[in-house]
Amino acid sequence: MIITENAKSEILKRAKFLKILVELGGCAGFQYNLEYTNDTSDYKIVEDIILTDEASLELISEIELDFVQQLEYNEFIIKNPKAKSGCGCGNSFG
Repeated sequence: MIITENAKSEILKRAKFLKILVELGGCAGFQYNLEYTNDTSDYKIVEDIILTDEASLELISEIELDFVQQLEYNEFIIKNPKAKSGCGCGNSFG
């Protein structure tokens, strides 16, 4: 897992951790659920500031997490080499 400095900075401004879960849904079959948290209960700590569950761990193990700030929006960008397909809006993958 690669976490850019922009992503690390954004996470630590808001909480101790970013929880990343992969759930069924979205146009392509799976979607990411991101949530700032300070609670590590029931989740595995990966890369010091990222939490996930066992079911999501394999799906996010090789992601690159970045945070982009634009005039119109601010968002996390996830690049996942394990994703075989994605949707046009970039919020889900297969």
